[in-house]
Amino acid sequence: VRAAGLVIWLTATEATICSRLAADSNSESQRPALTGADSMSEVSQVLRERIPLYQASAQAEVDAEEPLAQVVARVVELWQEMIA
Repeated sequence: VRAAGLVIWLTATEATICSRLAADSNSESQRPALTGADSMSEVSQVLRERIPLYQASAQAEVDAEEPLAQVVARVVELWQEMIA
């Protein structure tokens, strides 16, 4: 994956992920349940499985708990550093 470009891991708490999924009107129709558990349990389980993969793949991490403008600015900054 790294050979294709910059890999940035946008991190967020389980509560934030669940909140964002609940607020997205398309989530239910476009994001089927992976485990059949309630959303918090599912997010927790999936993150436990995926975090090691994300950590191994990511060249950088950005805290997605920050306001959107800050997240975007940091991603742009990392991209500019990569292409410099």
